[in-house]
Amino acid sequence: MAHLIYVKTNQPKKFSYCKFGTYTKKNGKKSVLLNPDDLPVDGWEMYDPLVSLNIDDEYDRRIYDFLLDHPFMDGGTYEMIDTKANVEKQAAGILESAEAVQVAISIKDNELNDLKKLFGIGDGFEDRIVRAKLIQMAGAAPTKFIEIYNDADKSYKVFLKNALEKKVIQKVNDVWKHGNYTLGISDAHAIHWLKENPDVYATMKNQVRNGLKKVKEVEVDTSDMVASSGIQDLEKKIEEKKWFNKK
Repeated sequence: MAHLIYVKTNQPKKFSYCKFGTYTKKNGKKSVLLNPDDLPVDGWEMYDPLVSLNIDDEYDRRIYDFLLDHPFMDGGTYEMIDTKANVEKQAAGILESAEAVQVAISIKDNELNDLKKLFGIGDGFEDRIVRAKLIQMAGAAPTKFIEIYNDADKSYKVFLKNALEKKVIQKVNDVWKHGNYTLGISDAHAIHWLKENPDVYATMKNQVRNGLKKVKEVEVDTSDMVASSGIQDLEKKIEEKKWFNKK
């Protein structure tokens, strides 16, 4: 299969003719095209808005190399399209999507709840719907899907979402907080804090699992309370001396 390169103008309706003349490269060296007889020529002429080059051919390869850094290519009016590179890129994308979809298909049932939170899938969906959505995401954005799925900190990110939901952690003015602790101003900072404070992290995880324990208020019946004799004497003395009477 020939390795074709298309040289095209991005303004085909205005095109009639173009000559790509000799030019000076960015490194200061002069770029000169050699003809099939190895003689220098003053450039390459283009008569159609779309021209194909087979760079497996020696002379076409010379033209390609000559045009690669040409100022006309930098200006946006002309471009070269590598068909083989495009096919290979497309094939690589298809393979990447297939691999990501395979990962999504292999996800275990006990992973779905955490992944639902990580990928922003709403509540109320059955597991099969969650799985279908993950497979769809894997096919549409395989690189991003694999990045999130293989994230070494994904358990911490799930914890932050669960802790926020259970009010074990609060976000005050975009700052992560837990009681008197300030975890940081971003997810990354908060995760770093959790790693540096494993004991507190363990307590917080327990609170997320079991809920925050509220202190039970105990009502005290004071109806049958009698002041001690010492208190009674003090109250009598205050009354006699009238210390707290307003004048």
